Amino acid sequence: MVRQISSEPRGSTVDRLIEVGERLFATHGLDGVSLRQIAVESGTSNNSAVRYHFGSKDALVTAIIEYRLPHIIQRRELLSARSDPDDLRSVLEAHLLPTVDMAESADNHYLMFIEQLHRYGHSADHPFLRVSAPLRNSHNRFLRTAGNLLPELPNALRAERIGAVANLCLHASADRQRALHCGAPRRSYALHVNDLFDGLVGYLSAAASAATLRSMKARATQSISTVT
Repeated sequence: MVRQISSEPRGSTVDRLIEVGERLFATHGLDGVSLRQIAVESGTSNNSAVRYHFGSKDALVTAIIEYRLPHIIQRRELLSARSDPDDLRSVLEAHLLPTVDMAESADNHYLMFIEQLHRYGHSADHPFLRVSAPLRNSHNRFLRTAGNLLPELPNALRAERIGAVANLCLHASADRQRALHCGAPRRSYALHVNDLFDGLVGYLSAAASAATLRSMKARATQSISTVT
């Protein structure tokens, strides 16, 4: 049974464990870091501190996500309040800029951490699915809003493209965050953001080619034959 996260106030050992865990997971991957290593690098004298406060590595991973998401979602809501819901670029920026901007600050490793999580696929027990429902709803609303602005695309392709755009944005931002922490040269923020969203909007807006539509039809036919 997974232990409930400690109710210790923020700014305490709990926060430190979360932030160090985020950094180590981002750098070494989930399998490359032990709970004892996180405790030691957090400066606590208790080598079992992570297990005491969180219960398991999986629970710590979920806690890291829930530690960062409220601020991201708050910024999304503020940007959405002044965005044009009928403009695709405006909708994309309102949802994705809060995470893109995290790559501009050296006080977190969140994008690199999330990139590591993506390497573990999307199983039924994925950490994203253990995040509380209100935090998951932000992404679901984005999928619906963006999808409604792409009526010319087949439903299946629409969903795949929106997912691909979110992944492209994540990897571009994680690369930029990595460069920041390594002291590598980076493009200016304005050039990075404007060019990134040019590409994302262009990809989503591109009409499905005849070749793509044929491939989708073949995939659907194959799925039907497999079921029957």
